Amino acid sequence: MESQRVLVLPGSSNPRGSEKYKKVIELIEDLAVQKGYECKLLNYPGQCGDSVNALSYASALEAALAKCAEYRPRWIISRSFGCWIAVGVLSCVHQWVDACEGAILWGPGLASTTARVWPDRATRAREVEGHRQYGTYLAEDFFETLPPIEDLVGTCRCNLRIARGTCDDLNTRKDLDYLASLHSKLQHRFIYEVREITGLGHSVVADDLGPELLGRYSACLFDPMKAT
Repeated sequence: MESQRVLVLPGSSNPRGSEKYKKVIELIEDLAVQKGYECKLLNYPGQCGDSVNALSYASALEAALAKCAEYRPRWIISRSFGCWIAVGVLSCVHQWVDACEGAILWGPGLASTTARVWPDRATRAREVEGHRQYGTYLAEDFFETLPPIEDLVGTCRCNLRIARGTCDDLNTRKDLDYLASLHSKLQHRFIYEVREITGLGHSVVADDLGPELLGRYSACLFDPMKAT
């Protein structure tokens, strides 16, 4: 029997650039192994010390499309900025998309969140510089060229689970319900779920989880999508 191929689309921060983000990714990879799944992590251009290329929505999408065509994931786990990339690749008309069983968007934010957290040129420049300290080179116009995820989710040709931890200050349950409604309205063939896990934040590491919470997080990441 062919193993379930899982592709992990990380956030904009270098997934191996700090102990915190290493632990975030390692937990996802460990849970995938426990489930018996094959798991691959995509590194975007501009990450992992790549100072030649720059990370933008367009460059990450191009890299993700190439990886998906090669790897043909049956399940996608995306977090933070990776949510934009997930809905982007799943909006494309490619054969592998038809075989993809679903994707989880963990911690997506609306355009209004981007405007609130990084409202001007100065705050965005500080964020670009902060990423460089951990080995990620964002394009200077990273924020200006990031499309609203609200404009992408309705074209996503796949089942979606949209999820968050209740301690995540980059989104709200209302935001997730809004994204789910856009997907449902325009993609009638596909199902959606919205999940919240009490006590979790934007970045989840094993150190913060007891057995019950770990089980809920694992189920959120890997449970198959089922029509109700």
